Amino acid sequence: MILTSTLSGQQLFWIKVPRTATYSFEELFKKYNTHQEETVLPIEADKHNHFSYNELCTIYDKKLNGISVVRHPLDRFVSILKYLFSKYYGTSSSIKSLWESTDSCVEFLNSSFRRNCEPKAYCISSLFIDCESEECIKNCNALFKTQAFYTYTPKVKIFHYEQLHEFTDWIKTHLGYDITEIPRINASCKSIKMNVDFNNPEFIKTVENLYYIDYKVFGYSLQYLQ
Repeated sequence: MILTSTLSGQQLFWIKVPRTATYSFEELFKKYNTHQEETVLPIEADKHNHFSYNELCTIYDKKLNGISVVRHPLDRFVSILKYLFSKYYGTSSSIKSLWESTDSCVEFLNSSFRRNCEPKAYCISSLFIDCESEECIKNCNALFKTQAFYTYTPKVKIFHYEQLHEFTDWIKTHLGYDITEIPRINASCKSIKMNVDFNNPEFIKTVENLYYIDYKVFGYSLQYLQ
């Protein structure tokens, strides 16, 4: 999405990294902006799509500075699991291995991905080819990409989810938007209980390997890997 400052007229790309409160901010930004990917591409207008900085440059045929929010990789991945559980629990697909137990989750991830979420033998979507819903395949493709994939360029100003007030203050002072209009969406995922121990050392090591570049690039501390 292209954001336009009501104060200076400056235009910026907003890069939506999955599971960083993008639904809530999108509702605010839509009130002030009409430049959305859905108006350029043949995709459904009601879908919440995620594109990298480089993809946005191609979509709009221009290069702008950008802004984005990143999140601690472990917390973000837990949020991803809870989201997938809330959306696809009860399906017959192999994705259920992600929440059946800690061991099955770790085994599934290690057998499917290399470091930095590189698929081992085939594209990410084929991991979920037996899902009952095509929507699941599309969502999984976006969710399993690293945050660096979306945002790692000097052209993008990074904010951290853990200090989200800094982002909202920036929106107010640089864009001139009314931050009191930001709705709270998807907060219900926080209360979801799963059969996965998120404090298990093997689980944490697996996540650190999957999102190693995110720890390094965005300044998050590794517990087990170096």
